[in-house]
Formats: sequence, C-alpha cells, structure tokens
Amino acid sequence: MGGAYTDYPSDDLRFWSTEVVGSVTILRFAPGSISVGVDLRRIGTLWELFDELVVGPHRLLLTSFPSSGLNHGALVQLNECFRRVNVADESTYAGDSRARTELAREEVAMQRYITYLRDPRLFVVGSYQGELDIHFLGLLLACDFRIASEDTVIVNRGHPLGVSPATAVPWFLTRIVGQDHALEILLGCEELSARRAYELGFVHRLTKTGSHERDSIAFVEAVAAKGVKNLLRLKRALGRSSVPLDKYLEVEGVGLEHLPVTTPFCTNCGYNLTGNVSGTCPECGRAIHQDGGE
Repeated sequence: MGGAYTDYPSDDLRFWSTEVVGSVTILRFAPGSISVGVDLRRIGTLWELFDELVVGPHRLLLTSFPSSGLNHGALVQLNECFRRVNVADESTYAGDSRARTELAREEVAMQRYITYLRDPRLFVVGSYQGELDIHFLGLLLACDFRIASEDTVIVNRGHPLGVSPATAVPWFLTRIVGQDHALEILLGCEELSARRAYELGFVHRLTKTGSHERDSIAFVEAVAAKGVKNLLRLKRALGRSSVPLDKYLEVEGVGLEHLPVTTPFCTNCGYNLTGNVSGTCPECGRAIHQDGGE
C-alpha cells in the first residue's frame, strides 16, 4: 500500500488519494467528496484501503477533508430526501424507492467509515478546513485527535428532523462536551466557528488558514515519534475509560511487562529507579543492589 489511487479522473468529485510520509498514512478527500453520493466501486476501494491499514505498518492515519461543499440547494434536496424517507406514511412516497435506496447507501457507507475510524488498530487524526455541515460532523468527531483551520465553520441549516444518526453526531457530542452543550450546538447554532469548537473541546488544535495542511502533517509526524504501539495502547485505554474503575484497573493496570527490561523498579513500591545511585529507593527507603535491581 502506498502512493496515490490515480485510476480515477482528477476532476471526479468522489476522488480520494493517499500518501505515506514516514510512518503516517495521509488520506485526502477531494472537495465535495462526502456529499455527492456513494459510488459502490469507488467506495469499495476505500474499504480495501482500511483493511490494508489495520494490518499494515502505517497505522497512524491523517484524514484530510476540505469543505463539505454543500450549497443551499444541495441542503434543501438532502433535507427533502430525509423528510420523504422518514415520513410515517411510506405508501405516499412509493415512487421514491430510488431516493430511499441512495440514502440508505449513504448512511451505511458513513456508518462503516466511522467504524473503521474507531478501530483500535488505527490511531486517527482528523483534519478539516472550510465549511462543515453539521450532518457530517461525526466524520470528524470519530477521529481520535481533531485539527481544524481557523477559518473552519460548522453550519447547521436546520435539518427538519435533526441530524441523521448515520454519523452519530449526538452520540459523539454528548460524550465530548456534555448534553447541555450538545443541545446548544444542535438546536441553537446556525454557525459555529472553529474557535468556539476549540473552546468547547471537540477540536483539539487550531491552525493558521494558510498553513493548515503543513502544520497538520508536522503535528502528526511529531505524534508518530511517540510510537504507534504506544498510541494504540492509549486509544484502547481511553476507549475503556467509561467502564467501572475496578474493571478498568483490572484490564489496563497490567502493563509493566511492556516496559524495557533494562528499566529498574523497586520491587517493594514499584518506584522507577532509573538513574538512581543513592543505594536506597527514594520512595520507600529500601536498599537497592549494585546491579540496579533489588
């Protein structure tokens, strides 16, 4: 895996490409690529990419989205489609079976994409720049770390039945910012700036507009230096943080065996004795043997 998928025309709005930089895979989506409909052949190659990533050497992923590219007309059409599909009397819209099928494909694709992002075998940094319709916000919130340029704005144009569950926006927002702020965002904001998103905590880092991609890549390379295995262990630990504390400690508290065997620890209290030459443990006062052990 590597290089770019260039077998599709560059002017195809559904076009996406990949690049490998060191131990980082960069997945770039073209402008408008998340709002033009699902092409099964093209989306299938994206699933193939993820299947390669989760077992490959480059499991630190940077996903880069430009503006979602939804103009007012496209939003009106999308909202009308949701209204038709969710109406109680489906027989009234029997002629809309094609619209229902297309929307189902969209939702299944977004659900599968989010499932890949949450896979514990990948650590994912999400990068966004431009206008992001709140319908697609879950695609960013599903990432483990989220970066946005200062000019990014999240827009809520009043989806008549709220946000589709396909991208799990309410689920993510409630867990990240709490129910009150989630309601504020979903019901009270027509536009939400990247600065406000940063203040609320669902964007971790802001970048300058003119250097967004460069700064995002530099950050991810710095994160990669910490070791992908360590990042995946961190993701696993964070993902389990909602379980009861005793269960969390039972599962996550076992981890010292992964430390280098040359790291000396006090067998009495577990204190890290690296660099200690005093002959005693500074934590509990127990004598230390000359070989660095006890």
